[in-house]
Amino acid sequence: MVSTVPFFIVAGFLEGFVTRHTEMPDWLAILIIASSLTLIIYYYIIYPIQLNKKPTI
Repeated sequence: MVSTVPFFIVAGFLEGFVTRHTEMPDWLAILIIASSLTLIIYYYIIYPIQLNKKPTI
């Protein structure tokens, strides 16, 4: 639960100051959404798998 706090802070900043501009191009909004999704997938799925890999020595 605690690890989601930074994501909520960043999401609040993006929602409050970046995505509220209606004149923002669609490609930029899609880029922000895709990069956020990529970061969350990496942090909660890929990174834990990498940490739990045992060395094969």
